[in-house]
Amino acid sequence: MRNLSIEIKMILSVIFFTLLIVGLERYQMSKNIAEQFVESQRAKNKLLIDTVSPIIGLNIALGLDHSNKEYLDQIARQNPDLIRFELKTPQNTPLYRYTRSASQTPSGDAAGAVFYTQAIADPLTGETLAQANLHFDSREYQRVLEKNRETTLKMAAFTFALLAVFIFLIKREFKFLKKLAKNVLTYDPKQNNFPLTPSERTDEVGIVHNAILSMVTRIQSHAKLLDELNQSLDRSVSERTRELREANERLKALSITDPLT
Repeated sequence: MRNLSIEIKMILSVIFFTLLIVGLERYQMSKNIAEQFVESQRAKNKLLIDTVSPIIGLNIALGLDHSNKEYLDQIARQNPDLIRFELKTPQNTPLYRYTRSASQTPSGDAAGAVFYTQAIADPLTGETLAQANLHFDSREYQRVLEKNRETTLKMAAFTFALLAVFIFLIKREFKFLKKLAKNVLTYDPKQNNFPLTPSERTDEVGIVHNAILSMVTRIQSHAKLLDELNQSLDRSVSERTRELREANERLKALSITDPLT
């Protein structure tokens, strides 16, 4: 990890945290949607059986089997998610049975299906007259799951598109920084090979560029001053050397000359 560039670390970090946050959020949302739908279906179906139970009980108590059958057939037609409706006496004698045809019954996962068993009592005496068994399919539940999967895929595609744009922008910014770093590394004060072009950007990259440019300008100024000092020192050394040579020659001449002659 230490050998990776800051650019790669930044890109990997953003990708990881974005996918983590979006994934967790989407998972929790999908779970909540499924749970709320199942709970809603259970409440709707429970309301249905609680509503029809007194009428069924009254019809059984009055011996209105034909009216009971017509009523229950109507209930079955009005509830397309109802797969099976059985009505039996406590002695297990069939009173009514509805089963949806195989062509109308959806195949697939039974998750989300709802099973109910409800005791049918006489509204007047409270005596248990029958037991109703209902089975509701999971067709609407599967539709919700499919719609949820489609939404998840769309969000994933949108997230990856945003990440691609982000990576492009990051690489473009780092491309400018890499060029700037290359110019700094190849800079030679003697050759004065740094492109002295101020940046018009006001962000951090522009600030860094202009700061480096200011530093290079000062380096060039000090290098020029140092060259002038070196040249002045060379001239002084040459002059002193010449004067010393002349003094040595005079001293040598004096050493071999008799001052009296």
